[in-house]
Amino acid sequence: MKAGPPFAGPFPMSASFPFRRRAAVPFRGHALLLAALLGLLLAGPALLRPALAQDGGGDQGKSDGKGQDGEKDGGKKDDKGGDKGKGKDKDKDKDKDKDKEGKEAKEEPPKKKTEEEKLLESLGASWKSGDAKAVAAKFPKKRKTSLRLPGSEGGDYRAEQARSILEDYFAARTFLKVELKSVKEMTGTFQVEYVRASDRRRVQAEVLPVLGTEEKERVLVSVRESP
Repeated sequence: MKAGPPFAGPFPMSASFPFRRRAAVPFRGHALLLAALLGLLLAGPALLRPALAQDGGGDQGKSDGKGQDGEKDGGKKDDKGGDKGKGKDKDKDKDKDKDKEGKEAKEEPPKKKTEEEKLLESLGASWKSGDAKAVAAKFPKKRKTSLRLPGSEGGDYRAEQARSILEDYFAARTFLKVELKSVKEMTGTFQVEYVRASDRRRVQAEVLPVLGTEEKERVLVSVRESP
């Protein structure tokens, strides 16, 4: 009896090389397939994100655009319906107020001038024209008139003396302006401007006439010029 080959496990050691190669090929093929599937699974979310982002961005842009359009439309409606209407109402109110003020101004009667204001205005016109006779006509006849004018000695004079002093005063001056600024009780204040004949100098001063009463008539009891 011949001895057989030694026992070498389930696979005999004498198996041919091609047999061993065919047995390894299926295992390697499965490994490659598994690796490919794992790669696809891992890369799938990354590939899907750009597409999702594009779709979402487009929808968001559309919704934002609609929102902006809505805001614009709403703004236009508010401008037309609210602000412009209020502005027109305000303009109408202003026009009404102006009309009321104009009517009130027209309805108000002109302020009546007092007797003193009328007399002082008349004296101012005579003073500007250098009419000593018209001014002296208002001097009191029974009492003296106080004069304090440059070019003459100040004092209290009777009507004829006061008139002579006043004539000399006007002869030495040419009045350019005599303007009544105020009336307080019986005293007026005139702003005057004249050219002095002696040296052609222009002088600005104030003339203050004071009124009094003689036999129930207004008279000129005092005149003073101050620089």
